[in-house]
Amino acid sequence: MPYLLLSLAACFWGGNYVIGHLLVAEVNPIVLSAARWVFTALLLMTLYFRQVTEQWPVMKKSFGTIVFLALCGQVLFPLTLYIGLQYTTSLNAVIYMSTTPALVLLINKFFFKERISARNIAGVILSTVCVIWLVSQGDMINARVFAHLNQGD
Repeated sequence: MPYLLLSLAACFWGGNYVIGHLLVAEVNPIVLSAARWVFTALLLMTLYFRQVTEQWPVMKKSFGTIVFLALCGQVLFPLTLYIGLQYTTSLNAVIYMSTTPALVLLINKFFFKERISARNIAGVILSTVCVIWLVSQGDMINARVFAHLNQGD
């Protein structure tokens, strides 16, 4: 069952890029992002209403952190994704999302004061090199390959 759920998560996540790319041709990215947020909120409240009501006092104490994470994860991320998908392919959007490990490390360092290990840095460097390799289509020496980048990229 865990493998099925992990596979479904990957399908839903990948499908978001493909469906999002198709929808932004017809729907404003702000409306699309808001609809996604409302749908997700309703689904989660339907599934976890009891747990939310039980944890409400704790959640009130962490209100600032919850709002920050909600803005980044549920508002800004899909909004910028859908705006970018107006100008680029869903494949390019997925490739660029591999910058997430670096962003997570920076957020953890500056907001949560976590230590970044050499292993973390090595992983980010490897990920970055691989992204550059994919974007440059294997021709990292020749800078003209980056001429095909567009506004969404």
